Amino acid sequence: MALFAARSVINFDDLCEERMVLFTASASDDASQKAVTETLEYVDALSSGLDYGLQQIYQLDGTEISDGTEVFSLMRMGELGADDYLSRHFDTGTERQGHL
Repeated sequence: MALFAARSVINFDDLCEERMVLFTASASDDASQKAVTETLEYVDALSSGLDYGLQQIYQLDGTEISDGTEVFSLMRMGELGADDYLSRHFDTGTERQGHL
């Protein structure tokens, strides 16, 4: 069994939630199926929301989580500078987040 992180996106009328959940599974296909099931149960428990059907699966190295364990990685091709990249993908101005 291996550890997998699964990223999903759920819409709640005027906002979208990106979630990352950990699963143990024998293969990425099994982790993906677990993620689909968990996401649908999450949406059902909240009695609202729409699963966008995106499951991005990432297999963690090893079976233990500790400081510095990478739990997800997504690489994009492109030639944007740092400010443009962050503005386009992570800081559009519509996020509900705090600032440090």
